Amino acid sequence: MDEERIMERVRRLLALANDPAASDNEQRIALEQAQRLMNRHAIEQWQLEENHDEVTIHEKRIRFERNPCAPFLRDLATIVARGNRCRTAYWISKADNGRNLVGGIILYGIEADIKRAETIWTAMETSRAVMWKARAKATRNAKPNAAWRDGYYRGFQDEIAWRYRELEMEMESNETGKALVLDREGRVEEYMRGIDFENHSPKLGKRKRPSRAAYRYGRKDGARQRLGQTELDQDRE
Repeated sequence: MDEERIMERVRRLLALANDPAASDNEQRIALEQAQRLMNRHAIEQWQLEENHDEVTIHEKRIRFERNPCAPFLRDLATIVARGNRCRTAYWISKADNGRNLVGGIILYGIEADIKRAETIWTAMETSRAVMWKARAKATRNAKPNAAWRDGYYRGFQDEIAWRYRELEMEMESNETGKALVLDREGRVEEYMRGIDFENHSPKLGKRKRPSRAAYRYGRKDGARQRLGQTELDQDRE
């Protein structure tokens, strides 16, 4: 099956994963199938390659609009990128008040892996941006403010990171999958060692203390998108 047909199936699954009318179970299974479909396809491509050395590492820059959630966008992109054998870096831009902002990210990897990572990450960001406000409005005594948003975003991505660690172990339990991960990640990291990154990390502006309640809801909604869970969530609102 060619790359475009695979990605079309992935896009359909992600549309279901983000469909508010879908059940929790349907959303979880759809996202699970999307990531695993891409992993299987990556392994198949690896097996067909005659020379694993003949790969090119690409860079893709994704610019962020001035967005207070930019550090969280960066962090979730890093989680999903690593789950697809890519790496990330980011750059800093200046706000009108002189504060440092995350201006955007750079994805490093082979072209197909970058495409996979961006597709999954974009779908997750679409869900997260919609769900945090809905959760705040539906929760007693909650306010849809920066503290709630930040807590929710952090909880969501912590849950996704936990699930990707499980998925990584699953991928590496397959001998070919393990060889693919080690080779691709090694080549990306070798490529990045040749880049002259700045020697300092500019400090970002301080953020307000995030809401603990929002964090719990963020993890809960991140769990709705788990890539391997199939049982119904017993703690639905």
